[in-house]
Parts: sequence; structure tokens; C-alpha cells
Amino acid sequence: MFFEGSEKKLEIVVKLSAGDSLRNIKQPFWNEVVSASGAQILSSIHNSCLSAYLLSESSLFVWDDRIVMITCGETKLIQAVHTFLKRFPKEDILSLIFQRKNEYCSHLQKTNFFSDIESLKSVFSGKSFRFGNTDGHHNFLYHLNKEFAPSPSDYTHELLMYHLGSDAKSIFCQEGQQTSNIREFLKLNKYFSDWKIDDFVFKPYGYSLNAIKGHQYFTIHVTPQEEGSYASFETNLPLWGEHKNYGVQILQAFSPESFDLVSFNDFIPERPFQNSNYPVKCVKEKLNCGYEVQFRQFIKKDTAEESAVLIS
Repeated sequence: MFFEGSEKKLEIVVKLSAGDSLRNIKQPFWNEVVSASGAQILSSIHNSCLSAYLLSESSLFVWDDRIVMITCGETKLIQAVHTFLKRFPKEDILSLIFQRKNEYCSHLQKTNFFSDIESLKSVFSGKSFRFGNTDGHHNFLYHLNKEFAPSPSDYTHELLMYHLGSDAKSIFCQEGQQTSNIREFLKLNKYFSDWKIDDFVFKPYGYSLNAIKGHQYFTIHVTPQEEGSYASFETNLPLWGEHKNYGVQILQAFSPESFDLVSFNDFIPERPFQNSNYPVKCVKEKLNCGYEVQFRQFIKKDTAEESAVLIS
């Protein structure tokens, strides 16, 4: 059965009174928010800065003043916004960014980017962008038409990998696979031994992981099926800082035929990705909501020339 791994993503920043925190809100409210999108909370991990909820379709992260929610499959993530607004009036929303990546089978989705944005028009005024080509890899982005000043350390990297290599598909499609084997394959103990990690292997296939340390997070989601293999890695780590080698490591592990890198306010030079990949597209845009976004697309060099595939 086909499953759409490509994600939709929502980030909301709220204005709170002194001493308030979104993390003080009990889980029943987050259950309601997640359920509105068509997903469920499976488990959670917490520290003094951040709560991370592993979902049946991806992840929810909650800080004191903001949330990041990512869903895949046929979820209707935009419905989570309307549920969130039942508790927080629109005047208290300082920033809202909604993203939707290109999908393998967009015709199977219950909504599309344009219908999602249409549902927000009765509440918000915003701007929409497309990064990349409509007939290829692209990333739709919507943000409030409202000035916002992110902190200097407010940056994010989204690594979106398509058509995974044979080693990755073998690991993630193995029946009865254990999370310990996957962590070893991804070398998580080498790079993130002091992080809290929560992960889950789905049946028959699929894998999700949340990891947190202080205010920092990363999340991995894998849909390994041959007809639509896909994996994503997202983090607010400065990937070109102390963890500069892990971006290269995860690309080596998944060995995708193509991948996109979407960066907010912390750009990685192309050099580390060009050893075995061709850059195809680079789009930059400075948004008036305070972020500068860069979308880059790469294709693996050894896929540039291939033979036809016999299908009958």
C-alpha cells in the first residue's frame, strides 16, 4: 500500500504573559491539536526546554513560546491551526509559517497547498511562495503578512531525500527490524550519545525518531517502500558547526538519488554536498517575516545517465 512520506510543516510562535509557557499545557490539548490533523500521539520525551511528541504521522515539538508540527501521509495539518486558535486568539500569534513539499502522489491527498491557504484567509492575511519548479522538486511556503524578528540562533535545516539507496531500503524494509539496529546504521550513538531519543518502527514499514537536548532538536522520518522511498532529517542545530559531519553522514547512510536542502537563516556552503552530487537548483528569498530562506536541489552524479527500466 502506498504511503506519502513527504511532509507538511507548521511553526507557530505566540505572545505569552510573563511566566507562561506552552509546555505547561497538559497533553489532552495537544492530543486535540494532533487529532484535528488526522494523526495521534504515540509517545513523548521532555527536558527543561522542550517537549517532543512522536506521532503516528511524524512529530510535534513544543517550546515555551512556539510549536513545530510535522505530518505526512494524508493528514490535514492546516486543521491543527484552527484547533490551536480555539485557545490562542489570532492577535497573540506572532509568527505562523506553513510549508508543503512536493508529493509523489498529490492526487491522493485530501487537500492541497492552495486549499490549505484558502482555509486560513478568514483568519489571517499572509503571503505565499513556491521555491523550485512546479513540475519538479519544490517547496510551498506561507507566512503571515506580519513583521517578526527571530533571534540570531533561530535557524532550521530540512534535508529531504528521495529514492533511497539499496542499503537504506534493506535496513528499513527488514521485517521485525529493531530500533537499536537502525540507530547503529545511522550512527546516532557516535554523534548524539548524550541526547534524549524516542523512536518507533512502524508495521509493515516506516520509521520515526525525535531527539532533543536543551532547546535543540532533530527528527528523522523514513518511508522506505520502493514505489515512493523518502527520508527526511530536520534540525535546529547549526549543521555547519560542531555537527558539520552529520549532514554528510546521513546523506551517505540514505544515499538518495536526489535531495533538497531547505535552510532558514543558517546557510550551508555547497562544497560538502558536491563530491558526488550535482547542484540543480538554488533559490533564495528574504521574507518580511524575518527569515531568509534558501532552497537547494541536488541530484546524485551516478544517476545522471541510466538505462531504461523494463516494466513488462
